[in-house]
Amino acid sequence: MTEEKIIRIAVDIGGTFVDAIKLDTETGQFELRKSATTPREPWVGVLHAIEGLDSSLLQVDTFIHGTTLGLNSLLERRGAKTGIITNEGFRDIFLIGRANVPDAHMYDFLYARPDPLVARRCIMGVKGRRDYMGRVEQVLDEDDVRTAIRRLVEELGIEAIAICFLYSYVDPSDERRV
Repeated sequence: MTEEKIIRIAVDIGGTFVDAIKLDTETGQFELRKSATTPREPWVGVLHAIEGLDSSLLQVDTFIHGTTLGLNSLLERRGAKTGIITNEGFRDIFLIGRANVPDAHMYDFLYARPDPLVARRCIMGVKGRRDYMGRVEQVLDEDDVRTAIRRLVEELGIEAIAICFLYSYVDPSDERRV
């Protein structure tokens, strides 16, 4: 016989602790647990927190997950050293940031943009391009991709690489190949 799904669990991965709460929808009772955040392996802290809750996961109807860990990493500029691989000729698009200027500073010559999350030297352009319909304009150069990855990882110490090709939302096959 299967157990009735009457439990809701929500977790939040914070900078220091993982908070977990369990709600029994039948009785209205709730239970709280905390465990230490494990930034390099966030799921470990989540598992420790939910293992401390008194119920079977077979009874869980809803699992809600939130994280301030990611937001904290962004705001504090911590986390993996990141690089980007994009289409040749478009590496500066990430730095131009035309839409990033608040209206109040549109004509403010003293406005200082925040530093980019990824330094220009960590953005590599590679040969290969699709048009707005997803049709190949220039075949992806896999040797160029390998060279870019090697440079990012071996020379610049990059730990995470974002692949951001033009029009990949139409045809993501080149991004998947990389």
